[in-house]
Amino acid sequence: MQREPAKPRKAQVWGMDFVLSAIIFLSAFAMVLFAWSYANGQAAGQIQLNELQRKALEASEMLARTAGSPPDWDTANVTLAGLASSEGVLNTTKVRRFLRLDYNGSKIALNLGNYEYYFALLGRDGLALNLSPAGVPAMAAWRLNESAGSIAYDAIAGLGLELNGSSWSPSCVSGPCLDFDGTDDYGNASLPSMPLNGSFSISLWFRARDDGALAGRHDAIGPIGQGFFAAIAAGRPEFSIYDGNSALHTVTGSVAQPGVWHHYLAAYDNSRDELRLYLDGQPNASQPGIGGFNPENGLDFTVGRYAHALAGHFNGSLDELAIYQAALSSTDALDLYQMQLPAVAGLAAAPSAAMIVPVERYVLLQGQPATMRLMVWSR
Repeated sequence: MQREPAKPRKAQVWGMDFVLSAIIFLSAFAMVLFAWSYANGQAAGQIQLNELQRKALEASEMLARTAGSPPDWDTANVTLAGLASSEGVLNTTKVRRFLRLDYNGSKIALNLGNYEYYFALLGRDGLALNLSPAGVPAMAAWRLNESAGSIAYDAIAGLGLELNGSSWSPSCVSGPCLDFDGTDDYGNASLPSMPLNGSFSISLWFRARDDGALAGRHDAIGPIGQGFFAAIAAGRPEFSIYDGNSALHTVTGSVAQPGVWHHYLAAYDNSRDELRLYLDGQPNASQPGIGGFNPENGLDFTVGRYAHALAGHFNGSLDELAIYQAALSSTDALDLYQMQLPAVAGLAAAPSAAMIVPVERYVLLQGQPATMRLMVWSR
């Protein structure tokens, strides 16, 4: 019987050392590679953040401290969107023009490149400002930002809108708003010192779950007398008046998507004997041949149901309700819509972005202190 030769133990030890060394080397190399990649990523991220901060500050500086280019720019020729009449004092006309720019056009005018932005002007209460149309101050305006209580106050004359059952919703167009259940909720406000003689307009934001009356006024119970009402019927916004002969005239718009915010503006133009309806800043419907309308009674202005029928309770939310003693135009409709559009579109909420740079500046607008807020981000 022969003995087998012994295996070389030194070769075995050398092989194990080689494998172990290779594992250690590869692990160390992987750690170095990871650290290098992480450092490069951090450096790239810091570079992008620095660029984002620079863009945000430059845009904010341009808006609040310069007149823009050209100095008397309008929506057709703007290259740089400055809003200032003087440093820190904003020009209301330019603010309106800026808000009329389409989103991509405004990004170009702010020199933001591929970055996204959100712009807002806030009052002393921290809520979004609502500019009146040029030269047409509201004669009554309920911002509906109280958030609690049974009375909502008009910001012009302090007229109280007495609430019956309606509840407060916390986050709407420019803050809190009123919500109506479609069953028995409504509100009443007396307008004894504000007769609606001749032309007038009603502006509001609505988010409908179902049909119902938005707001109106009538001098009698039933279809006799004079009055007007704004409503949603079959999913469509409409505006109706009973004229001096108790004849009903109604203009009906296109279907408004339920569950989302829409801006409603209706105007009675006495000089043209015409009803006009605007939805989301755009002409939606009109009807000529309206005559003899003069609802100058001192009865209540009713919100959330029909004033003349004690029925038609609205199911949804209302915000930023105002009455103007003039027939507002398509330009006015767009101004009112664009002034609140960013918050409605959801841009006021923090975007799902990797980086966000907020900038705030204190400014004067229409002689009142305001905060200009600009958020710039990269998706």
